Amino acid sequence: MSNISSENHLLLKKAIMSTVKYFDIFDYPLTAWEIWKYLYGKDGNMTYNFFDVCLILETLRDSGNLNTHFSFYFLPAREKIVDIRLERYSIAYTKYKKAKRIIKILALIPFVRMIGVMNTLSYSNARKGSDIDILIITESNKIWFVRFFTVSFLKIFRLRPNSKKRSDKICLNFFLSLDGLNLREVALEDSDIHFAHIISDIVPIYDSGGIYERFFLE
Repeated sequence: MSNISSENHLLLKKAIMSTVKYFDIFDYPLTAWEIWKYLYGKDGNMTYNFFDVCLILETLRDSGNLNTHFSFYFLPAREKIVDIRLERYSIAYTKYKKAKRIIKILALIPFVRMIGVMNTLSYSNARKGSDIDILIITESNKIWFVRFFTVSFLKIFRLRPNSKKRSDKICLNFFLSLDGLNLREVALEDSDIHFAHIISDIVPIYDSGGIYERFFLE
């Protein structure tokens, strides 16, 4: 049995439903662990453990508020998004392989300290026609140097997205330098859930040494 109070039980139930509804926008059903990982809309002063989340998920399923299939939880009448997630996982796997090959080359540019994939590819929810969004972190005061050579390389080899073709092209989503890793001013507000999700799911492909960890400590 859970030891949380009835008030916190209600807050957690609302937070779980909010999380599932948010990811439903992207046709992305969640496992119990993912719901616990991404949980939002809860009381900021309350920490919930995985066991509590699992118990309430079972309650929500039994009451018909959520359905489950293949260990994924989703809103009623949304079973189709399970197949969509599995299909996009396969698509993302192929895009990851291409991203790694290109990032391996981009990492040779002087002053590049970290490169990671972000957005839908970072959580394996990529569509077939989507591009590959990446973040690049440079040495302090070297953003424009790195950006010039990165853009030049991608243009020469026709690897940038354009109006005619976006699939598997490299989109330079973010450039940051080591003296500007704090992105709080970029977020719309403290509760900018979408931005927080994008940033928290960045997957480092190249890291010259502890930059990924430093980025999140900022």
